[in-house]
Parts: sequence; structure tokens; C-alpha cells
Amino acid sequence: MRLPAKKRPGSPVLASDWNLMVDALQARTPMPAHNAELVASTCGFTYRFRQSSSQSAVRSGQPFAEIISWNEGSTRKTGIRGGAVYAGDKVWNVDHQPLNLGASGVFQVWLEIGVTAVVEDNVLLPGIKTSTAPQWKQQSDDNFDDQQIPELPEGTGKAIVAIGTLTIEDGAARLLPASRGSILISHCPGILWHSRILDPEPVSEDPYQQ
Repeated sequence: MRLPAKKRPGSPVLASDWNLMVDALQARTPMPAHNAELVASTCGFTYRFRQSSSQSAVRSGQPFAEIISWNEGSTRKTGIRGGAVYAGDKVWNVDHQPLNLGASGVFQVWLEIGVTAVVEDNVLLPGIKTSTAPQWKQQSDDNFDDQQIPELPEGTGKAIVAIGTLTIEDGAARLLPASRGSILISHCPGILWHSRILDPEPVSEDPYQQ
């Protein structure tokens, strides 16, 4: 649905143009969802995900927030728990990230997600159209790679999501998480950010740890 063209000062506004604009705004206004509320900002609407009162304390088992072990065939692996990344029309189920426990040191760990923002008539709009598969990144200094804010004409960019500080010592790994929960990538022209979604349900046994 295309909005009517902009009017000059003093130009009449037709009822059909006004009604088309109202219909377009209603069609593009998101609806509330279970365990989520709408938050309005100058860039538009986004979701704030709520935890139930019974799950108010942060627990282990949250995505991207802890060191776990699992079996792959006959091989026992240790790494960082994966989770879901929501970015545009894609939901990525990010695998656990295996670690080399023989490489001692302190590392910064993050995810890199390529994004394409919404572009219409060569205008950059709020929202993300699509994304590429998240990539695990790790380096031994205190700096993360820089984000790339979507720009015209393609509207492509790169989101950087800090996972945390990883310490490997004497064959054991510890993770100080930057945050917990699955990841929602958001965009407003000039801004690229993310929020975390905590699992509101009780954590079940992880099949990877069998």
C-alpha cells in the first residue's frame, strides 16, 4: 500500500488521500502479543518482552549466557550455549559454539549479523527487511568489531552483539555474559541496536548435555 504524495503548503487534502493514509498506518501498526507489550519511540514501535513474576530471577539455561558440554557422536564438546536471533524476516537458530580448551587466555566473544534495512523509493525506513546467518567471533583484546549502520542505496549493514568475556584457564572455560536471552535486532535510520528475550518458561533439560 503506497501513501499519497506529500502536499505543498496550502494544497487541498483529498478525503481519499487522508483515508488511504489512515488505512496504511493501521496496516503497519503492530499488535500486542503474548508476554509482550508495544513500546512507541520516535523511530516507530518495538516489542518489550515480559517475564512472568514466577520467573523474575535470572536463571541458568538462557541462550548465549553460559558454558555447556554436549556430545557430537563419540566426541564430548564444551562451548557457549547458542540460541535464537530474530532479524527481519529471518529467525536464526544459532548452534552452540565449541571452544578450544587448550588455548588459554581472556577473549571477547560476539555475534556478527549482516542486515538489510527497509528501503522504499530510495528512502531508508525503520525496520529490518532481512538478514544473513549470525557468525560467532572471538578475539583476545578488549575491542569488538564496529557496527555498520545501514546506509543508502542498498540499506545493508552489520550488527554486532556482545556475548561476553570468555576466560580459558587450565583446560576449563568461564563466561561472563554481556546479557542473557535470545536476540532481537532492531533498526531506525541512523541507529542499529538489539534487545534480549528471556525464556518465560521453566528451563528443561538440554538434550545437548545428555
